[in-house]
Amino acid sequence: MARETYPDAGDEFFRILHRGWRLKCCDCALIHRIDARVASDGRIELRIIRDHRATSAARRKLKKRVVLVEE
Repeated sequence: MARETYPDAGDEFFRILHRGWRLKCCDCALIHRIDARVASDGRIELRIIRDHRATSAARRKLKKRVVLVEE
């Protein structure tokens, strides 16, 4: 399975191309699943859900190992 990369949330506009689109927020690697649709009155509706499993996987990658070197 290919590694998933998530766009970082920032100050720019972005397009959601399909349902279940994922977005990584800030530096904390919190990942949200975003669904969008156009309502009958023409307004855009968004459903944003935290993806706990993807967040855990992304945060594991952020952890850095500390190596102690004896002098």
